[in-house]
Amino acid sequence: MIRKKKKILSILPLSLFPILTSFGLILGYYLAKFLAGKEPGQQGKIKSLAVFVKQWKIHLHHWFLGLVFLLISLHYNFLPLPQFSFGILVGVCLQGWSYPDWYRIITKSSK
Repeated sequence: MIRKKKKILSILPLSLFPILTSFGLILGYYLAKFLAGKEPGQQGKIKSLAVFVKQWKIHLHHWFLGLVFLLISLHYNFLPLPQFSFGILVGVCLQGWSYPDWYRIITKSSK
């Protein structure tokens, strides 16, 4: 009986989301994991976006860009397949937050 209860508890969080959102979340997470650098500071398959202003470097992390796009698209309601797209963007953000330097957006430039 305990085994069955554990299985139900592990499935419960995904059952609270619509199925399309869950698939999008999983796809977004693993797509970001595949395309991003394996470790903080390491170049991924897609080049990082950074803006240099005087002595400052503004690093636009993929989680930050995903969050901005998510908030704008929710405000203007223009996501195609909204549940699935919402899941993808949340998955990208969750994967980005798994890095220890996720909060370092503005730093002193070494240029």
